[in-house]
Amino acid sequence: MKIFITLCCLLISSVSMAGGQHYITYSPWETDSVLVAWLIKNYVDKQAVFSAVPKGDGIPKEFAINTPNSPFRRNARFTAFDAAVRIHEVKEECVLKIQPIIRLLEMAPWRKHEDIEALHFEQDIVPLLPEDPGTGGLEEAFAFIDNFCASGEENKPITSAAPDEDLAFLALVQNDWKVIALQHGEFKTIATEQEPHTFDHDFHNAQTVYVGADKSVRLVTAGKERMLLQADQHAFTQPSFVPGGQSVLLVKLVDGSSTNTNIVNLQPETQTTKTLVFQHSTQLDPFTLNSSELYYSNISCVEGCGKIIQEIWHKNLIAQTAEQLTLLNAIAHQPSVDQRGEWLYFSSNKKGNYHIWRLSLINDTYEQLTEGDVTDSYPGVSRTGAVYFLRTVNNATSLLKREPDGVMTLIDLPPEYQKIRELKVLK
Repeated sequence: MKIFITLCCLLISSVSMAGGQHYITYSPWETDSVLVAWLIKNYVDKQAVFSAVPKGDGIPKEFAINTPNSPFRRNARFTAFDAAVRIHEVKEECVLKIQPIIRLLEMAPWRKHEDIEALHFEQDIVPLLPEDPGTGGLEEAFAFIDNFCASGEENKPITSAAPDEDLAFLALVQNDWKVIALQHGEFKTIATEQEPHTFDHDFHNAQTVYVGADKSVRLVTAGKERMLLQADQHAFTQPSFVPGGQSVLLVKLVDGSSTNTNIVNLQPETQTTKTLVFQHSTQLDPFTLNSSELYYSNISCVEGCGKIIQEIWHKNLIAQTAEQLTLLNAIAHQPSVDQRGEWLYFSSNKKGNYHIWRLSLINDTYEQLTEGDVTDSYPGVSRTGAVYFLRTVNNATSLLKREPDGVMTLIDLPPEYQKIRELKVLK
């Protein structure tokens, strides 16, 4: 142990004389720790060197990252990145953009699937983190963070217009998330007893199902709210009404973990659930146009693939047969199908950034519908065949509409909506 500490000190001394300090963490690198290193490299010491050592080895306190005695360490209230930001008093726009993302990933990981930007950030950076002890190896992760913060050329729509179809989404209004339903050209806030983390809206029956801050599943009908499921050892997310509004699809996080999930059907009247999809992996994004056809995404590989692989599946609930629809060897998620059942729409990072794609369910051909240095998510197909989706650029999210002929339109939203997420389109 003394030999290692002496060696570390020698390394630190030699690097310091060369103009940079030598910072050390325990192997393997974690996202929070890499962000600390990135901040130091960009805003504090451009010559800094970073190493990872096996857990248990001695590390000088003043140069440690995310260890029990490190000045840059995670605790119950703050991330290691928060500590580095505070100590070095960095207030750059990029840092402020990253802080809420890493807080969500570190402090409330069970909620990361509710924030598409945080989920994408984690899914993209984790494969870039070094797993073995050693010096350096952070270049790809640093480049990803730089690119995440960089300004990109947006694939801007040519026109803007008032909304003309029924939609719903979550909007950040005065720092609180609200359920917003847009019907007949008017925006209406759905009153909820708790702040909604994820939701769905039934336009036909004017009811909303959501997961609240206490992780319970709640139903709002005609201004009255009742609890459908109370969180216990399991948790639930991503509610989705089955057309007709008589039942709700839910993602069940077994033992509260997002690494093992099932898709279940909840009957509001009896408050009972029935498992529809059960695998020892992660199933997400349930979508259906009727009571017999279920579409969902499945995370099939996280470790050992060099990246996260997530593909879209279909299950016939009558015949109990399932088939994989997409085969992109990338992330394909958030499925939506048109009324005729001819096209599957989804968001994918197949070409780097997340764009809107579609797959013909007739002849298995793919088509990329959007492009650019943007993040496009939550596609939904209206009854006219238009595709609505959310576009995020530089932490600002807009609502767009793509007509069947490819014309893009920016939908006007009230200025008080600071952010929006989780778009729903009338089925």
